[in-house]
Amino acid sequence: MDSGEYPRSNESNTSSSEPNSLPIPVPVTTSSTNSNTEGGNPASRCNKRKTSQIWDHFKKLDGNAKTPRAACKYCGKDYACHTILNGTSNMWSHLGVCKKFPFVIDRKQKTLVLEPKPKIEGGDNGEENLVTVKAVGYNYEECRKALGKMVILDELPFNFIENQGFKSFCKVMQPRFDVPSRLTIWRDCLKIYLVEKEKLKKALKDQCLCLTTDTWTSIQNINYMCLTTHWIDEGWNLIIHLS
Repeated sequence: MDSGEYPRSNESNTSSSEPNSLPIPVPVTTSSTNSNTEGGNPASRCNKRKTSQIWDHFKKLDGNAKTPRAACKYCGKDYACHTILNGTSNMWSHLGVCKKFPFVIDRKQKTLVLEPKPKIEGGDNGEENLVTVKAVGYNYEECRKALGKMVILDELPFNFIENQGFKSFCKVMQPRFDVPSRLTIWRDCLKIYLVEKEKLKKALKDQCLCLTTDTWTSIQNINYMCLTTHWIDEGWNLIIHLS
């Protein structure tokens, strides 16, 4: 009797549990998905492709999160790679001198371009259309400096260079140029400002200046003041500087 009752109890339990077991896969599937998502978030962040193409040649090292470092995949040399404090300039510079870098670009190789001749006062009009041939080489640092000057001269916002249209234009013009981030351009503009500041100090040294101020109020009731500086340089040329 006992041996016969056990199968009945199992059958009854199985039959009674089958209706209740139908909704069970739904929460189980959801929980497993959530667990995979929660557990996969750090991995997905780590495996997510970085913004700059430099991460095709460098990998981040495990260490202090406040002072991250990245190592070259070819020679193993590591550099600080904090997004705000360091950027990627040092890593790009390393690729130019890395002896094990397989895609070495000959920096001495130049391209011939046509450049119009500068106009000479009193010259013949027939020489205005003449051009000269000039050898120009690709330099990543010079391209970045020119990009920073463009942002300053045209008064563009720093996030302008992150627009998809500008990136596509740069990719067509020079595929080797990796468009930097807005933080990198901000640092480049600051460097340009410091360099120009030192040049202005040297130019104004032992010079007599004439300062003129002008103030006005805009339609929005905002007050403005303009400072104009006049001085004569060593070549007796009148220089006017607005600020």
